[in-house]
Amino acid sequence: MNRRDFMGNIVVGAAATQVVHTGVATAADVPDSLPRARWLEKGLIDAGGSHETYLFVVRRGGQRLDAREEMEKAQSE
Repeated sequence: MNRRDFMGNIVVGAAATQVVHTGVATAADVPDSLPRARWLEKGLIDAGGSHETYLFVVRRGGQRLDAREEMEKAQSE
């Protein structure tokens, strides 16, 4: 670490300690029972899936033997 990085970290650290005293809400200020969103009652849906095509997965190599079935399962409803 060079002197410029060190001094920058010192300034950032000093500024970060001052943020606490400015009235920013902390975890202690938040009530324990917050209202939950209604869509969470049915469970969380991971709709990420794979953004890679099956052809790419096969050409890349290292896939599981049931990669085609897993890909179809991930892309289905």
